[in-house]
Amino acid sequence: MLLWLPDGVGEGREFWDTPFGCLLDGSGDDVHLVRCTVVGDQSSEIELLIGADFACEILTGNQCKLECGLLTVETVLGWVVMGRTCDRGRGVSQASMVISLLFQTDRLADFWSLEALGISDPAENKTKGEMEMAAMEEELHDCRAVAEKRLFSITRKLLAEGKYEAYGEVFTDWVNEGVIELVPEEQLQAPAHYLPHQGVFKTASSTKVRPVFDASCEQKGMLSLNDCLEKGPNLLELIPAILLRFREEKIGVVSDIKKAFLQILVNEKDRDFLRFLWWEDPTCKKVKVMRHGGVVFGVNCSPFPLGAVLNYHLDESEEGLGKISAKLKSSFYVDNCVTSVGTEEELRQFIEHSVKLLSRAKFELRGWESTITPEKNIVLSPSPVLGLLWDRCSDYLYCNIDGIEIPKNEVTRRNILSTTCKLFDPLGFICPVTLTPKILLQDSWRQKLSWDSKVSEDIKIKFMKWVKDLPNLSQVRIPHCVNYFPGGGI
Repeated sequence: MLLWLPDGVGEGREFWDTPFGCLLDGSGDDVHLVRCTVVGDQSSEIELLIGADFACEILTGNQCKLECGLLTVETVLGWVVMGRTCDRGRGVSQASMVISLLFQTDRLADFWSLEALGISDPAENKTKGEMEMAAMEEELHDCRAVAEKRLFSITRKLLAEGKYEAYGEVFTDWVNEGVIELVPEEQLQAPAHYLPHQGVFKTASSTKVRPVFDASCEQKGMLSLNDCLEKGPNLLELIPAILLRFREEKIGVVSDIKKAFLQILVNEKDRDFLRFLWWEDPTCKKVKVMRHGGVVFGVNCSPFPLGAVLNYHLDESEEGLGKISAKLKSSFYVDNCVTSVGTEEELRQFIEHSVKLLSRAKFELRGWESTITPEKNIVLSPSPVLGLLWDRCSDYLYCNIDGIEIPKNEVTRRNILSTTCKLFDPLGFICPVTLTPKILLQDSWRQKLSWDSKVSEDIKIKFMKWVKDLPNLSQVRIPHCVNYFPGGGI
């Protein structure tokens, strides 16, 4: 049996291999017998995870401390090695750590029920058939009055901010590309639904101006368009897994699909339910009625058909590109591709083949960004990656705290909830920080306060201190790659 030991472990001690696969430590007056299992020099797949709350039940009580600092502990499944070592050859300190957060079951359940705020997803309470029947029995209102009111409001805001022309150019481009169309005069009286819209402007994004349509808009006592649609699976659940794969290899890589939703057409008979209003000319005196021909950003079901179309075309990939196709399928969150590769050559091939695969479906992968090697000595602004910020030069991830401000008015339960929800932490590495406002929110529940009532002075002081300390989160950073350290080692 070949046994690998860290540098320094065997100094001054004797080890023997027995026919029974045992390791004997013969130093001193004691002889320790530790049964070893040969696993080779290759990593195996994890077959069983044992939580910290059950780990104590498999321990026998036998253990042996080695000179290198490692501790061998006997379990009912065999011997395990744990603890801290110092790699003298590379000067890299490595450790294994397990953290157990234990809650009383009833308190944890109470916390999550409070966090739900009494708001539930209709899909959790109604079957698809029941939702369809509700939409048929209670006719979908056209919502034109609301759409007109919102149009006047957004126009005043765009003119005041000097963004009217940029916003209007988006619609002009969509008309030229066949994405939207003017509703013919003879069809204006057909049953329809109008979507209010507003502009989202992001200077750091590849899409500088994006009209977002409010399919959740409803008139009092009426259904919204989103109420009548099945939105599909919750895609937010994909984010942690995608980010973990993003951290798996040395070189992170991200990109997105240009105008992804607009590439998928909607059935002609459904397009009148995707109408919206805009101006006939820059004087803003006459309104014209437009309608979408493609999938709309803002309709709750839109991400699902996009994902289905992408998967269909990736499944139809040509022979020899199966691995790239499979990697792409596990890397997409809506229109964002987030993954990692091991080498510069793998990066080059991945980009080349990915662009080729999706171009056949008329999807354009663009905005490629990857880890910057230290020798390039380039300074770049951080890149957004599924809600986190990625410093590609130092290759670290951290939370985005932009937009979080100290409440100007009185602190209420609504303020606490709103501020807390602005911290997006899909990997959970700042959960000790987000725990504070959640506990304060629980305390406010116990005081039976309404959403807009002032919280107690004690809660206010704690919350304001928490908000003032939030800028320090920009210094809490984790390595992009969990498997790579300079000089080697895991």
